[in-house]
Amino acid sequence: VVTICIGSNDLRDHPNTEMARKLLGLFKKLVDGILLIENAALVLISPIPDQWGTTDTVGDYLTAKMRGLVLSTRSEKMQFCNFREKRLWADDKGSRWTSEFFKDDKHLNREGAEMLADELLKVYMNFPNRVFGKGPVKGKDVVKLSNMLKRHNALPIYGHDARLKLDNRRNSGWVQPAKRRRRR
Repeated sequence: VVTICIGSNDLRDHPNTEMARKLLGLFKKLVDGILLIENAALVLISPIPDQWGTTDTVGDYLTAKMRGLVLSTRSEKMQFCNFREKRLWADDKGSRWTSEFFKDDKHLNREGAEMLADELLKVYMNFPNRVFGKGPVKGKDVVKLSNMLKRHNALPIYGHDARLKLDNRRNSGWVQPAKRRRRR
């Protein structure tokens, strides 16, 4: 089960830090619930901006807090899709809304939706297979996944253990020393 959460409408209606904190509290409850479920994962998506700029400052604040929430869990079941900062760059006024990616004042057009889908695919491919209870990826599946990851500029999969090590290093905030096995 993958749950996707976006708090853009609530943030747009009440663009203040109090609403951002309220949304963060709701996300924290979701995170705690997902951590209790064995075969579940959660993706939090950064808020989508609007034409009026009401979510510019508070949206960036909430994005930083959401990223911190996901990193604090230190779990491969939690991922953060930072679509806001990765794909919607701020202009000289600090606005992340551009007519190029939006069909109206707050909804993504087809190109914007495809960019979001690409970012989500990268995040989904970074979930270890173990989260969904299927065990290590083997044989032809590795080749298929590796090719798909190359097309979407995501990290390659070399095997279940390597994937877990990469995710643990990325999510932990510090790099653990590599452990080596001796062959005899």
